[in-house]
Amino acid sequence: LVEEKRSLIKFLMSVNWNDSEEVRVVTLELMPKWKRIDLADALMLLSHQFANNMPVRKHAIGILDDAPDEEVELFMLQLVQAMRYEPLPPREGWGEARDSPAPSTRKRTGDAAGDALEREVLDVLDGMGVLDSGDESGGGGGGGSSKAQKGEVAASDLNDCLLSTFLIDRAIESFPLAASLYWFLSVEQVGDPKFKAVFKALIRRLEDSVWGQEVLEKLGRQRWWLEYVARTKKAATAKGG
Repeated sequence: LVEEKRSLIKFLMSVNWNDSEEVRVVTLELMPKWKRIDLADALMLLSHQFANNMPVRKHAIGILDDAPDEEVELFMLQLVQAMRYEPLPPREGWGEARDSPAPSTRKRTGDAAGDALEREVLDVLDGMGVLDSGDESGGGGGGGSSKAQKGEVAASDLNDCLLSTFLIDRAIESFPLAASLYWFLSVEQVGDPKFKAVFKALIRRLEDSVWGQEVLEKLGRQRWWLEYVARTKKAATAKGG
């Protein structure tokens, strides 16, 4: 059975995940031996059918990790949407590199170039509605109760956010992935605290390197042109053009 890669999904759907012994056999003995599935099939392991199932999602991430950037980019929309089935990212530690990163070369507060970059990034975020005060952690005592009413689940560990962390880690090494993830998240994060947290984490990770700062500058210019075209079209329509 382990030689039939297409059978893995159906097999995992038949597993009793409440049986600890069965889970142990499946995750430690069978899944590691299974023939490598295709990336399209790995997406199924990240769907709602395996929401918050860490062993299965970790197996899918392993498949994604072996895929080239071009293939990951091809499925970026589906991967971003699959983040819905992960816990809400924790407020503390989210967006920081998992491994000890090299010291940031970014010019910090007090340096004119660094301050200008900071303002540019904040302008981009503010224009997208990311910095709405009502969604910030300092929103007062009512924030926790509102989240509970929405049924959101807080992640107790950064490792619970496997897919989100994986995509950010890959994006900070590839401009096509960074741009693709940035724009998909910029749409999904509107009104959604989970995607907003991931979007902010991506920005923070990009800010931590000179290359990432250049990426943000390029994305800022892309956004400016999109807004310029939209304004021009609106003005022409208003004039009956």
